[in-house]
Amino acid sequence: MNVYYYSAYFEESVTQQSFFEMLSRKGFIMRLKRIKKIVTASGEVILEGNCDTDIVVDVVSVMAKFDTAVLMSGDSDSVSLVNLLRGHGKKVVIISTRWHVAKDLIQSSNHYFDINKFRSEWELKRIT
Repeated sequence: MNVYYYSAYFEESVTQQSFFEMLSRKGFIMRLKRIKKIVTASGEVILEGNCDTDIVVDVVSVMAKFDTAVLMSGDSDSVSLVNLLRGHGKKVVIISTRWHVAKDLIQSSNHYFDINKFRSEWELKRIT
């Protein structure tokens, strides 16, 4: 089983870099993309670091090797990928938070879990 982590990052962020290194040590396959700063003609700064295409390419390239995909996302951009996977007989589980997940993403998946319902399982306990 492979676990992939996709993220855009700021080069200057030491905190992000430490987090990514920890995930890598734990066996995650890292797919990182540097955030680009685009300045429009009007001077507006747009930050771009979308990983959607990278996710689709990776999933399609290994689709024959799995029967269930677990996506931790709430983005409606993933609906097309979910539909593709389900059309090929794959089960798709979405994990997100209730208020940050597209309704059509929930409806297109086989199962949806609100991660906050498992908060006591994954949250670090503070020692006082």
